[in-house]
Amino acid sequence: MVTVAQATLYAFAPLCYDQSVRNTGVGAAVAAGRLGTIAGPVLAGTLLGAGKSAADVLIVLIPITLVSGIMALLTVRFFTRRKEVAA
Repeated sequence: MVTVAQATLYAFAPLCYDQSVRNTGVGAAVAAGRLGTIAGPVLAGTLLGAGKSAADVLIVLIPITLVSGIMALLTVRFFTRRKEVAA
C-alpha cells in the first residue's frame, strides 16, 4: 500500500510542483507519509491496548482514510488547474 502511494506521488509530482521546487515538495510529501506510517500503528496499538476490537480500530481509520484521499484529490485538482491557467 505504501509503495503504491509513493509511486502515485512520483507520478503526480510534475503536475503539482514547479521544476525548481519539485524535489523539496516530493521530499516533504514522502516525509509526511513516513510520519503516517509511524502514527498509524501507534494509534492502532493504543486503541487495542484500551480494549477496543480490531473492527473498532478499522472504524476509527475510515474517516482518516477518506479525508486523506479527498485532500489528495483536491490537491492534484488545484495544482493542475493552476498550471492550466498559467499556460
